[in-house]
Amino acid sequence: MKLKHDCVWAPAGHVVATEQFALNEKINKPSEIKTDTTGNEILKAYEEERRYVRFENNNCGISFDMATGQMIGLRYGAQEVLHRQQGPEFNWYRSINNDPRNWANTQIRLQDFTWKQAEDKKSVTVIAELEAIIEKLMSPIP
Repeated sequence: MKLKHDCVWAPAGHVVATEQFALNEKINKPSEIKTDTTGNEILKAYEEERRYVRFENNNCGISFDMATGQMIGLRYGAQEVLHRQQGPEFNWYRSINNDPRNWANTQIRLQDFTWKQAEDKKSVTVIAELEAIIEKLMSPIP
């Protein structure tokens, strides 16, 4: 697609769109879910060293560090998704360049970590309660 007439930002004939095509085909096929004899998906929970908890079935697995509340493992099939056991974490930081007011350095601490498996063993609820502790105020950036 080309411009028909001159514009402020480009002359007539300037290309504004071209054809796009996929370089490789992605197969979007859900994997088979293994079930027990009653037809329910099997979800197993393991606590390790009183610090880590891992939940898994035949298709995926997820692990948490109960001392920090952070997700440290996420596996689909045989593929580990997280790099260096660093899952998402709470980020309190606000860019000081965008906020001219005083800013405070904040420390995040885990208050409580709990998990509970559903009675049907198809799901687990994980709750990590975090506390943001604001240290003394810093001087604003000029």
